[in-house]
Amino acid sequence: MDGTFNQVKPLDRLAGNSHVFSFDLKSATDRWPLVLQTYVVSHLFGPPMGGVLGNIFRNGTFKVPFLRSRNGRPLTFQSGQPLGYYASWPLFTLTLHLIGPA
Repeated sequence: MDGTFNQVKPLDRLAGNSHVFSFDLKSATDRWPLVLQTYVVSHLFGPPMGGVLGNIFRNGTFKVPFLRSRNGRPLTFQSGQPLGYYASWPLFTLTLHLIGPA
């Protein structure tokens, strides 16, 4: 139980323990390895779907009017997921739940 839908419920399990710690994943989708997410999607939905997902996230370019890249190419994300993709949070939580404790 990780508190995704009820943030207080996991604390009920810890009642009575003397030391409790938590952490905030404020940059989780930005830093979570894309290769891990594409691996999970490939195994759950097949390699073609994992490949499509990887290409969409890896090849997403964008323009920022007041910034110029040093080599003249469009800007891209170098790690994690680009901003604005609706699948970012569901994919992150799916991979986290599959590799982390429940």
